[in-house]
Amino acid sequence: MNFYVDDLNNSNLHTLSFENENQLPLTFNAPQAFNHFKEAGFDIKQSKEYNTPGIYLVSVQCYAESWSGKYKSIIRHVLYEIPLSVIEAAKKGKILIVIDNQSEGLPLIRKTVNGFFEMHEAMKNLKLPKYSVVLIDNNAWFTAEYSQWCIENEQFPLFAHTYFLTGFFYFNSRVPKQPLVLDAINSSDSKDYNSLNRTVRPQRTDHLYYLITKNLLKNGLISGNYTNNPDNLEVEKSLILNIHHLSYADVLIKNLPLIADKDFTVENPDHDNETIFNHSIYKNSLLSFVTETAFHQPGMFITEKTFKPIVAGHPFIILGQYNILKELRTMGYRTDFSGIDQSYDDIVDPVERFHAAHQSLIKWVNTSRKEKEMHIRQSLKIIKHNQMNYRQHDYVYESHKRLYNTVQEIFAEKYRKQ
Repeated sequence: MNFYVDDLNNSNLHTLSFENENQLPLTFNAPQAFNHFKEAGFDIKQSKEYNTPGIYLVSVQCYAESWSGKYKSIIRHVLYEIPLSVIEAAKKGKILIVIDNQSEGLPLIRKTVNGFFEMHEAMKNLKLPKYSVVLIDNNAWFTAEYSQWCIENEQFPLFAHTYFLTGFFYFNSRVPKQPLVLDAINSSDSKDYNSLNRTVRPQRTDHLYYLITKNLLKNGLISGNYTNNPDNLEVEKSLILNIHHLSYADVLIKNLPLIADKDFTVENPDHDNETIFNHSIYKNSLLSFVTETAFHQPGMFITEKTFKPIVAGHPFIILGQYNILKELRTMGYRTDFSGIDQSYDDIVDPVERFHAAHQSLIKWVNTSRKEKEMHIRQSLKIIKHNQMNYRQHDYVYESHKRLYNTVQEIFAEKYRKQ
């Protein structure tokens, strides 16, 4: 199976830029990315003659509106930017067009765009046949959501989907052999929990406000900010807690930023690529409180933020989407840590789930040090199981292999119909 490229040193459409701050495709190291596709079974081939079955992949960035034609000055779906020779080859069933949005897993339906509709419209306008386009993203529940949208809108499915679980380059080179929480229980100075909240999200800002107003900062190793723009002190109103009074902004600006994870430079021995997997955080805290990228949105978007405590060897509470713990259990992980109330995971309403997750944290903080250590020792079997389960998987390979199998199945079905 071929992976067709226009340039062996770059990803397809690498010269295309809609505007300075929104360049398409995603900026990744093409040769390194090609290696993952090779491992899955694809042959990288620089050619514009599509004589044997294969894929033509374009990598897009950010949310659906960034590549579906509804973002600022962008007025065209990414499919319209693909060379006509590629479109014609896809029409003839020679190749499949793969839209790679593997870094994101947020819904395709957002405030300014309906990604399902826009994809259908673009495929219809270009006269692309059914399943000639495959979308890669990080939403584990995408297929069910797409099927539901098709039913509700009386549409037949037009494009295929492959689920990618990515982001492990952040820490794969530094996987500890033993749970780092063992260091924490052997240190009298370790904190009750850690909470790392670098990129501002509504649930994270509300989480930080909650920690501040409940006097919980002293109990944790915490990072977080009130804005993603250091030159702009404007604080958005609370989304989850629905707090509108001025004290919300005042409280955040007076107490933030917090920099538990400290140094971002290469001099930090825990530095790896763009994000730090700081072992000292996990060696000096007894629990990880994870604020995932997605919270109130539908779907299931699990990022490296959830896997860091798993890899580090920590018990955790996850402020994430409804049933994220249940999803982890389907992946073979255990979440039944001693002393941690998990009932928040089954709460559909995001506001109620937010409060329930924080009540679980408060309960943990208010437990005596001796009891915390006892709970951790009782959970060591679970923590080690999770580390071992992670080591038994190569999620990067598995994701690329899943794409390879999807492409093979589509071509096999085409041949059966001929």
